[in-house]
Amino acid sequence: MWAGGLLIRNPNQSWESNSTPPANIDAWTPLTLSPKVWLDAYDLSSLDKGTDQGQLGQPTDGESIQFWADKSGNDHHAKKRAGTPSYSATV
Repeated sequence: MWAGGLLIRNPNQSWESNSTPPANIDAWTPLTLSPKVWLDAYDLSSLDKGTDQGQLGQPTDGESIQFWADKSGNDHHAKKRAGTPSYSATV
């Protein structure tokens, strides 16, 4: 189930009578929804300390982030304009 930006896997999930469950939920990705932008916080390789992907490398805990790659394929990358965004390895 998709809820608030999270994929929730529930083995006891029931489906409405007019809906069909996906054949293989493990094959689902956000690209299934054709998003305009996809910023994946779980993919550390999409973050960079520089202003472009691969420029200065991936941040480690506490380091600043200047670039966040858009994984939708639409090149709507996020780049720092103000403030001091930083990577945190813990929530």
